[in-house]
Amino acid sequence: MTLFRKFDEDSNGVMDQKEFKKFMEKLFGRRVAAKEVEMMFREINIDEELTIDEDEFKGFIFGSGRFGEAGMLCV
Repeated sequence: MTLFRKFDEDSNGVMDQKEFKKFMEKLFGRRVAAKEVEMMFREINIDEELTIDEDEFKGFIFGSGRFGEAGMLCV
């Protein structure tokens, strides 16, 4: 199971803000504020839909998106 699919709880192929919040809390090991989630979600969400798809998520994780090397923190 990929990291994306692990947090895509409803298996619909995209991560909504609720699912993304769970990912962030696992990543940082703490509760995250709604503002933090919203800010990061907007940056990763390149196509400006209400969800993050697997390609956008991979861009963040592997550093090919707007975050560059910052995405490597998630590996």
